[in-house]
Amino acid sequence: MNYITYSYQKVASKLSSFVIHNQPVRIIFCFSYSDPGRDIANLSFIKQFGVVPEEINISLEKEVNISQDMNGFSGLTIIINSVSVNGTFSGSDISDKYQTLIKQQSEMITNHFQKDHKSYTKEYIYISGFSVSSSNSLSKQFAETEFLPWYLEIDKNSSLDQIVRQPELNRFMQQLTEEEPQIPCLDKYLNGMIDRENETVDAYPFPVK
Repeated sequence: MNYITYSYQKVASKLSSFVIHNQPVRIIFCFSYSDPGRDIANLSFIKQFGVVPEEINISLEKEVNISQDMNGFSGLTIIINSVSVNGTFSGSDISDKYQTLIKQQSEMITNHFQKDHKSYTKEYIYISGFSVSSSNSLSKQFAETEFLPWYLEIDKNSSLDQIVRQPELNRFMQQLTEEEPQIPCLDKYLNGMIDRENETVDAYPFPVK
């Protein structure tokens, strides 16, 4: 079985097809802080949704507690769970070790949401998969990283709508449409944020003791 990997920007673009017009979106990332694809993943989702993702270091958690401060959220929550498999992915095989790991993490997160998620988020999309970085780019600031979707759970109505696993998820992801990003030029947007912060510091300098 040849699995299909996607850039994080393409994953974000495809997931945005689930968002209805003007629907508020919340992004939650569950991954290890040592994942070399973490930074590029965050930037890709900021560009696509105009929302800064919240992060959970899933490697340190024995249980998930991501519902804090979510009470009353009326939009769509998108949860991305990433397991890094740097240097171990051949394109057609995922070891039993990593399949077991992602299954355990997916069960932990989805069980948490299925219990009583309607009290804190109206709808959610959960996708788990593997973060695959090329070995020759790991020393770069932004490693060349792609995402291999493994499990997808969609809840957009009063009950769980759909669960898609590999190998069916290969075809499902290919069929999803891609939407234009909220921030077409991310570099310009981030530079503008930095300039505004600098202007604020210049206008209100810290007192000299």
